[in-house]
Amino acid sequence: MTYYLSKCLAEFEGAALINLAEIFSPIICFIVNVLMQVVMCRYKLSKGMLKTELTGFLSGLLFLFLNLIFQSYISVYILIVNLIIYTALSYCYFHFINLSVTARRIRIVRELYQYENGLTKTEILRKYNAKDMVENRINRMINSGQIITKNDRLYIGKPILLLIAKIMVLLKIIIIGRKSINGTNKQF
Repeated sequence: MTYYLSKCLAEFEGAALINLAEIFSPIICFIVNVLMQVVMCRYKLSKGMLKTELTGFLSGLLFLFLNLIFQSYISVYILIVNLIIYTALSYCYFHFINLSVTARRIRIVRELYQYENGLTKTEILRKYNAKDMVENRINRMINSGQIITKNDRLYIGKPILLLIAKIMVLLKIIIIGRKSINGTNKQF
């Protein structure tokens, strides 16, 4: 009787460990994603924030699939759920990082924090000249190969941003039922 009970308990503990691995798998993969990006940024292993974010995402995704392969069985349902959870966590992280890097409001507040005497509205407008900002953005996109110039015209170079934009529109359609809350993004 005790033999049977201990065997059942051992099987239950093994199943519980597998279930815990399945439950925490997307979270662990998300941690791999973040750690990979932190390592790449700290040790300057890649130029550009987008490349570090993509590499981190792909590393977490690889870890997710490897984790499922090494389990004793693979359930398609668990794979789909874990993939959705991991992608949602990564999506939120992507926007959290980009919000702090690119949002003008946050940048203006950080600038104001650096100056004890504050800045005048004219000084802020001079620093955040729309023409200069667009020109700088275009130059960064040309330098990274995201856009190219031919005969003084701009064209898509590496289509990664276009792919990301299309994925974001698709996620908006899935989540909120339309391309955007205010009707923008009509070109996709």
